[in-house]
Order: sequence, then C-alpha cells, then structure tokens
Amino acid sequence: MNDARSRAALILRAYGSDATWDDVLRLASIRLHDLAQASIAKAEGRDKPQPLTRAEGYERDVQYLRSLSVGA
Repeated sequence: MNDARSRAALILRAYGSDATWDDVLRLASIRLHDLAQASIAKAEGRDKPQPLTRAEGYERDVQYLRSLSVGA
C-alpha cells in the first residue's frame, strides 16, 4: 500500500494537485460504485451473470479502498 500511496503522491505533485491520498481513494471508490451500478443495470432483464459478478467485484474493491483510508 505504501508503494501505491507514494506513486499517487508523485503523480499528484507532478500535476500540481493539492489532492490527498484520501481524495484519491474517495474518487476511486465513487467511480467503482458507479461501475457496479451500471453493471447491475446492464444485467437487469438478462440471463447473463457476468455483469452481476463484475458489480460484486467492484463493490469488494470499494470496501478495500475504504479500508485504506487514513480517516477510516
């Protein structure tokens, strides 16, 4: 995790951003949640389990990212 945090900090500094690690985690979590919702919507009325499986994976990723938050 420290490696990812260090790389994110390097990129943020290079772009002159004042975003924090928690900002990055929060934005990634929001995007993953949106992807999960889109996958669920895509699966509605279909007999294919793949979108629901992807949605479950996105939500697991959201929970993992939330566990990394400094404020958690």
